[in-house]
Amino acid sequence: MTYRGKLVYDNQFRIDGFYYYIAEDAPNSVGIRYFFLDGTHCTFSIGIDKFHSLSEGDFVEISNNIRKIPYFWGTYIIEDNILKVQVYESWRSFSPFRVMQEYYHIVNKTTIHWFQRTTSTNRKIDFDITYHFRPTSSKPDSTSVLMKYKRNPPVF
Repeated sequence: MTYRGKLVYDNQFRIDGFYYYIAEDAPNSVGIRYFFLDGTHCTFSIGIDKFHSLSEGDFVEISNNIRKIPYFWGTYIIEDNILKVQVYESWRSFSPFRVMQEYYHIVNKTTIHWFQRTTSTNRKIDFDITYHFRPTSSKPDSTSVLMKYKRNPPVF
């Protein structure tokens, strides 16, 4: 991941909470994205009931299992109004980790629009997914398997 340690955060969008997306084709699941000041990013899903049970200011805990699996983590940088995120492609048995890039337009301080992913083989996939921000009174830390490795994590 080439973005590690290169983030220059200048309050371009809010990171004092999480971003969420409720898919029309999977209405029982909510996509959660955390962005951290150290340039790391975490994405996972929770059930819609859990999401709706959150009180104002509550954060979604990042489980120990998610902290241990590299595919839930990535790094990001900001260039103009584009948020560039690097994440690992889905795991394939005994294959090396491959990095793909995701591109988000920063619509405003509380809305990001995911518009494209480029795979490790340079295949471009278009998206039209808008994430909305939910502020929290605190949030989980960015401790994860990703921070243990200076380069790519080992294949398990």
